[in-house]
Amino acid sequence: MAFAGGVAAAGAFLQGAVANRLRRRARRLQGLLDNAPDAVFVHDLRGRILDVNRGACESLGYEKWELCALGVVDIEQSFVSERLQELWDSVVPGAPVTVEGVHRRKDGTTFPVEVRVGLLEPAGEGRLFALARDVTELRRTEEALRESERRFRQFFENSGDALFVHDARGRILDCNAEACRSLGYTREELLSIGVRDVVTGLLSEEERRARGRDRLWEKVMRGEPGRILGYDQNTHRRKDGSTFPVEVGVGAIEYEGERAIFAAARDITARKELENDLRHRAFHDPLTKLPNRALFFDRLEHALAQADRRRTSVALLFLDLDDLKGINDSLGHEAGDQLLISVGRRISTCIRAADTVARLAGDEFTVLLEDLNEDQEAARVAERILEVLQPSFRLRGREVNVTASIGIACSASSETNPDELLNRADEAMYRAKQGGKARYGF
Repeated sequence: MAFAGGVAAAGAFLQGAVANRLRRRARRLQGLLDNAPDAVFVHDLRGRILDVNRGACESLGYEKWELCALGVVDIEQSFVSERLQELWDSVVPGAPVTVEGVHRRKDGTTFPVEVRVGLLEPAGEGRLFALARDVTELRRTEEALRESERRFRQFFENSGDALFVHDARGRILDCNAEACRSLGYTREELLSIGVRDVVTGLLSEEERRARGRDRLWEKVMRGEPGRILGYDQNTHRRKDGSTFPVEVGVGAIEYEGERAIFAAARDITARKELENDLRHRAFHDPLTKLPNRALFFDRLEHALAQADRRRTSVALLFLDLDDLKGINDSLGHEAGDQLLISVGRRISTCIRAADTVARLAGDEFTVLLEDLNEDQEAARVAERILEVLQPSFRLRGREVNVTASIGIACSASSETNPDELLNRADEAMYRAKQGGKARYGF
């Protein structure tokens, strides 16, 4: 009897110990569930809610006992009973299903959720768990990202610059409408070729290594995305083979999860034409379009320096028309201007391509002859100039004859001052004019 009583007491003790252990495990489990970041629901296959955690109560605004008196269809906005049943029937042990839904709070407001639904084990009890996460901020972020991408695409497509996205190998990944228009390709054609097919003057790999410096592309790929790293000028080649100058800004960009290169190319044809026009005006006479004093003296200094090295000489011819004032007085200044233009053209036919004809001022012209071996070469050019001026000029319906006096000064040293050489040629011209005009002298 005593032994049987001891066994019973031991059994009761063990049962109590197991019960206490189960209660402690239940409390730990409930503590974990209540502190979980997601709302947790346990429900049966008919959708009756059997248990919830604190997160579920806080997210929906119910007390726990209120939620346990409801069903899934009372809080889930986007699924009807039939859809929910189909979802639950598709769940198998060990393979939870993730779906998106909309939960409705006690006050009637709703919010988007991402729900992970699984089957509680052991199988056969007909219990499902649902972990619901509020994705309101995530959806806002995604919407903001979509809006940002939409705006970027709108800017990308409507930009007045030609925009390209390409990888480090030069393969074009994306482009806008202006890129297609400026180059004469369709978008599909551009996406099938590379940057080297449309950009001239790119260094080959061998040339780059020989110069010992990184290409701008390589610097960009190491740079921070979203910032233009540098600008460069280059030339783009159209589909028809014609070319035009561009200024290109280059930066890094994250494109479809990979680092890529963003290039914005602007056609600078008009700017280059303006620069060339301004440069031409700065160094050319506005009337005759011949080089002016500034350009002439620059070429004269260069020619004198070359003469030293080549052991040749330089000749400067100073030419003055003998009676321009009489033409201006009788026919007007417009006729005089036309005469100066015509004289400049005739003189230009007497020189080589490397020589220079310039108009210094008024009716004064200069001729620079380079790489001469003897002074008589300058004399022969002077004779040709006097010869081409002999035929009359037709001005305002009248035939007009004009002569010129030419002075020649020669030098074979860079130590010669250009102004001194010009003064010597000027003095020689005056002596020729005093000697009877229509002649030349040294």
